[in-house]
Amino acid sequence: MQRQNMRIKRIICSIICVLVCLSGMTVSAFASDSIKTDAKTKVTIKYSEEGTEFFLYRVAGVSADAVFTPTDEFKDYPLKWNGLDTGGWRALAETLDTYVLKDNTPETARAVVNDEGLAVAKNLDTGLYLVVGKAPKNSTAGYTPVPSLICLPSKTEEDEWDYNPTIVIKRKVDDSNLPYVIERRVIKNWEGDAEENRPEKIVVDLLKNGRVEDTVVLNKKNNWSYIWEELDSEYDWRVAERDIPEGYTVTTVLENKTFIITNTAYNNRKPLPEDEHLLPYTGQLWWPVPLLALAGMACLLIGLVRRRTLGDDDA
Repeated sequence: MQRQNMRIKRIICSIICVLVCLSGMTVSAFASDSIKTDAKTKVTIKYSEEGTEFFLYRVAGVSADAVFTPTDEFKDYPLKWNGLDTGGWRALAETLDTYVLKDNTPETARAVVNDEGLAVAKNLDTGLYLVVGKAPKNSTAGYTPVPSLICLPSKTEEDEWDYNPTIVIKRKVDDSNLPYVIERRVIKNWEGDAEENRPEKIVVDLLKNGRVEDTVVLNKKNNWSYIWEELDSEYDWRVAERDIPEGYTVTTVLENKTFIITNTAYNNRKPLPEDEHLLPYTGQLWWPVPLLALAGMACLLIGLVRRRTLGDDDA
């Protein structure tokens, strides 16, 4: 019986050793390389309407291990650049879109959608890019491109870096073609802080095609909100918070007819280590799949060996 137990242990140890070796090979085969930060990239944009013009802004550089650092044009904005989830990347894109419109920031590159529904921008440095689209003047589609963020190079589903990715830009209803007035509301949210630490008020500008049209003060008395009525739908209306309180980052998103400005306290907040490596990426990682398969095979083999050994013992 003791010899049989020793035999089982030796077999199990052998299987574990083989599993460890195979695991190392598998991780090595599937793990992505570091980003070649000095490489040139190209991005192909897919969009449904021919003639749509896309503007690309390099808002941050990217390190070899995929950490973003804002460029000189964007470093003074109180924004969070790393460790965002899908909603966070969307909010950052919308916020940056307002900033480039308000400050008339020059684009890094531009591309126009051709008759195949593609727009190509070449010879781009690696980094994080804001992609903003503008429908052609004679457009009757009733839609406008949604501002997006893309990391160049981009992660693939195989967990590799693609220096020539293709991205699909979503669209939203363009109410500038609607023949009537519209209204817009602004609401202020606070996150990650105590109420007593907040400022007594904030100042918000209403932007008409990027220029200040009106200014309001939000505070507890008006429940940190305001409504503008009878705005001409022909124009592009945005809001921007002035003088972001120290110790806070800001995002601004439009939900239906409401602008939601969120100030998030970052003092005393220590991000998780893995936060610094999340990307605006919607795929999934495939390298754990072979590892799990190997683990399952090992368990199956151990069970079969043990069953056979016990069967021999009974005989």
